[in-house]
Amino acid sequence: MSFSNGPKPTSGFSLLEVLIVLSVMALTVTAVTNGRVGTSPAMKLEAQASHLQQTIATARAEAIRNNKQVAVTLDQTLCAQSDDTLTFHPDGTAGAVNICLKQDSLELVLNLDPLTGQLLRGDGS
Repeated sequence: MSFSNGPKPTSGFSLLEVLIVLSVMALTVTAVTNGRVGTSPAMKLEAQASHLQQTIATARAEAIRNNKQVAVTLDQTLCAQSDDTLTFHPDGTAGAVNICLKQDSLELVLNLDPLTGQLLRGDGS
């Protein structure tokens, strides 16, 4: 019988090597997919509508807080039939306004409720 105190021969990969390889692969996949996947026009349109809603809510709150009329001029990409100026009165009401946002070939029609200042989709939702 023979006893050896030296290192045992190993086969395969160590845990550290496997983790390093997986990390490099994950970074590569992330870099490749982020470079190829763009934001869809529908997502851009929804983002525009969300930003517009925040702007409108801020303008309405400012009109009420300062007891002054506040006008908002829209700088988003608008359709031809869209109003480009919103006016909020000191009591928080506004003129009825129809807004049509456009992104590439998509359009989103929004209506401003004169009493609540809420921006509603053209279909009422």
